[in-house]
Amino acid sequence: MLAGRADDARVFGEQALALTRKRRERGFEAWSLRVLGEIAASTGRSSIKSAESYYRQALALATERGMRLLAALCHLGLAKISRQTGETGDPAHLSIAVKEFGELAIPFWLERARAHADGAGTALYPPPSAL
Repeated sequence: MLAGRADDARVFGEQALALTRKRRERGFEAWSLRVLGEIAASTGRSSIKSAESYYRQALALATERGMRLLAALCHLGLAKISRQTGETGDPAHLSIAVKEFGELAIPFWLERARAHADGAGTALYPPPSAL
């Protein structure tokens, strides 16, 4: 994905999801769903509904399993989608993400969530050209 190969990333993400489901590895399934949400969210408006669905599925699994970091990342992804579509969505997503990243002491994601809250844009990752 960071190399600008969204189609390849999606294929590998779908393979990972299928494998985790086959093996009944629910934690890894949740991570795979979140990655697919990130991929879908970055590929344009036509994939926004898919991205939201992936994030919500990942969030449900993460919450059920006490995976706070993953849940916070899903909340941040849902907040990002709301901003992309211009919808207000659930404003709690961003505040939950900021709170969780702060409590978990993860400055990398806390900084990005705060920047997103301040309206610094929708990009949570650097473009491939910046790497």
